[in-house]
Amino acid sequence: MFLKSKYIAGLLTTVTVASGFGYLPNSESGMDTWKQNLGYELNVFHPETITGFDQKLESLKSDKEVDSKTEKEEEILTVSSGQAKQTNETKESDVTKEKVQKLSEEEMSKLKSYFKTRAVVDEDKVEGYLNIRSEASSEDTVEILGKLYPGAVAKILEEGKDWSRIESGDVIGWVKNSFLIFGDEAAEAVEEDATYKAEVQIETLNVRSGAGTDYDVMAIVEQGDKLEVVEEEDGWVQVKLNEDETGYVSEKYVNVDYDFPTAVSLEEEQAEYEAAWNMTEDTNWESQTDLESGNASDIAEETASQQAAAEEAARQQAAAEEAARQQAAAEEAARQQAAAEEAARQQAAAEEAARQQAAAEAAASQAAAEAAKKKYLGSFRITYYCPCTKCCGSWGTDTPGATVVGSSGQQLIAGYSVAVNPAQIPYGTKLLINGKTYIAADSGVGSNCIDIFSASHADALQGGMYYADVYIQ
Repeated sequence: MFLKSKYIAGLLTTVTVASGFGYLPNSESGMDTWKQNLGYELNVFHPETITGFDQKLESLKSDKEVDSKTEKEEEILTVSSGQAKQTNETKESDVTKEKVQKLSEEEMSKLKSYFKTRAVVDEDKVEGYLNIRSEASSEDTVEILGKLYPGAVAKILEEGKDWSRIESGDVIGWVKNSFLIFGDEAAEAVEEDATYKAEVQIETLNVRSGAGTDYDVMAIVEQGDKLEVVEEEDGWVQVKLNEDETGYVSEKYVNVDYDFPTAVSLEEEQAEYEAAWNMTEDTNWESQTDLESGNASDIAEETASQQAAAEEAARQQAAAEEAARQQAAAEEAARQQAAAEEAARQQAAAEEAARQQAAAEAAASQAAAEAAKKKYLGSFRITYYCPCTKCCGSWGTDTPGATVVGSSGQQLIAGYSVAVNPAQIPYGTKLLINGKTYIAADSGVGSNCIDIFSASHADALQGGMYYADVYIQ
């Protein structure tokens, strides 16, 4: 697969040397491509920083006219310095590469079903990238929203005769159909690169040695990590940790899907260009940490810090102005009250103030009494489970409406009974969580964990996982 970061890094290596900038391309189309690939047209950096850049470009243009209209219609960026060599190599060899069969018939059928609503960028037709536009037109006035590199996958939102509206990554826009591969052909084109991965959806997740919570924890992965899927079985997903090791994660906490490259927005690409350009300014070219001016992330952090400081100063100023306004209002109210001649109104105000004070004192007293009755246990991780075998294994039942008895011997009631660690919370203890009462009637969780019994698996999934303060009622 063609990856944009590799492409950019290669260009920067070509033009960067220890003393500054090296050679420029010796052809006009090569010069235009060089400018485009380094972000010149995106105004990421200024051409005057490169000695003789525009002078050489103008001299090249005087020798040969560039057919820019054709290049715009094709919507692709080609690296002309290697184009002639590639053409000669293509003419010398017409040998068709033998396709490697990677997927089984069942897996291939699943992949084809996936591509009924998707397409992939044709690597044979797009050497650089394919523009994503705001409208189905190649006119200069149409805004370019992002880029699809060869092998990138997009979801088809609206398929037209010549153009299609797609969604890929964070970009939604229009692309030309002639540079895309659709349906079964798309599935066959990406077969060798099709990987099924499980993306972690919670902050941390245990990887166990077997499909169950009774197995040892082999590793802990974090939110956003993607692990290659080996197999899915009974609510657990077998994943690869490395070439020689596999483990299991609960399917409740991962999103399993194909992992294909997607579109890059202009904002994302510009940030990448800026980071790459900062690296070219390091004349020693030893380590990015040696940059005197700081890298893009440092600048972004500094900018964020300055913005936060400015926002805090504005907030303090607004608070000071509000305090002055309130002070002035209070003074005016006091003056009016002192000058008022309506004794009856003043008497009523005094009586109301006394009533409110008494009510506040009574409320405070009641709150103190309620707090004294409760014993705070701490912050617990709250999850949900149902009586099915996915949640309870061999202890569960998949019979709808069946009576379920917890390890305490009590019948479990959905939305009321909870599973606890009996060594930490005895059976029969009434617990208060987010203002609602529950009773400890089952086990199967660790310390500082509470699993709330649900009527169905769907209800349990909807409950999710969160942290809450727990009290003994």
